[in-house]
Amino acid sequence: MQLKTARRLHLHGRSRRLEINFRLKAPLISDSRLLYFLAHFDVKARGFTDPVFLVPSPFFHKHALHGVDGTWIKFQFKASVEPDSRDTWAQWALPQDELGRRILHILNGLSGEPRLDPKVEQLIAMSGTVWLQRPSSIVVPKRHRAA
Repeated sequence: MQLKTARRLHLHGRSRRLEINFRLKAPLISDSRLLYFLAHFDVKARGFTDPVFLVPSPFFHKHALHGVDGTWIKFQFKASVEPDSRDTWAQWALPQDELGRRILHILNGLSGEPRLDPKVEQLIAMSGTVWLQRPSSIVVPKRHRAA
């Protein structure tokens, strides 16, 4: 899961909008098991504001692609945070108190998924990666402590 946040919301007319721009180095890995968590972080309240967005990477990569600059792929996420929004991202918006249930629903739906692409396996097996559930097809070597 990629975590992307913004510390302020932008006004677009009368609507508040979450805008997050970032870039990733090619090659890009898209897999329904890889998710983006996008949210506004309120520094004063020390927490996220509702709604937050949990977006599968294939959808995100298709709809947030903003350009390519050499080996970098640029993304631009612009989503309304208004309750009555019907923009491209509204289907992925949810209140924080539903986040755990949504993640469990996604994980439970993955049991019949085919084996991971080797590039995805390498990404998930990287040191420092935290799993909500490790795919059974991935074997991660144990770390050795320095003496």
